[in-house]
Amino acid sequence: MELWILYDMDNNDYLNYLCSLGYSNEKVRNATTYFLGTNNSTTRGIICPSKVPSRLDLNLPSIAIPNLKNSITIRRTVTNVGDVNSIYKLVVKSPRNSVIKLSPDVLKFDCNTRKLSFEVKHYVRIPIAVRK
Repeated sequence: MELWILYDMDNNDYLNYLCSLGYSNEKVRNATTYFLGTNNSTTRGIICPSKVPSRLDLNLPSIAIPNLKNSITIRRTVTNVGDVNSIYKLVVKSPRNSVIKLSPDVLKFDCNTRKLSFEVKHYVRIPIAVRK
């Protein structure tokens, strides 16, 4: 039995990531022109959206949350490319002073279900010191 899942991404995901880092349309165009085979990003629809996407939306297996102060929910989508009837148990180790919950925590694939999404909810626990 081979277990394989892919975290789905396309060019737009990478372009939105560059936009989320604060790069201007011109810098994104300059960085991607060679790979897209065009000299004009607007002809291919490569313009940073007016509402800047979160860099947390990049659909990667790893999740890094800079400057975490509040609770946050992150969504990931995966496609099963292994055996048709595969089951994956999601496991995570919470960092100190936080709680992480996965929903669902089991992904079940079959011949009708090749793509599934799950959420990672990261709750911050603030340590409280009590003095007498």
